[in-house]
Amino acid sequence: MAIGEINLNNIKKIMGGPIDNIKNQSKKYVIIKPGNIKKNIIAGILAEKFKISTDVIMKILPPGNITIVDSFGLNFNPKEIL
Repeated sequence: MAIGEINLNNIKKIMGGPIDNIKNQSKKYVIIKPGNIKKNIIAGILAEKFKISTDVIMKILPPGNITIVDSFGLNFNPKEIL
């Protein structure tokens, strides 16, 4: 799964979905998978990077713990998050 910033009718939106779909519509996105980091920690990090509220990210993230596999256009190294 991926989460990325898309432009819909000149309005910035954050969308979650299959990696290929997000990759084709976004220059700023992350690839996530089930992992060992609490959802609320990941939501806080992504909210800061996308400059939106944590609540928006929390609604998009799947349930359970998560790991960020890779990041594109957001200037951070997901491997530094532990």
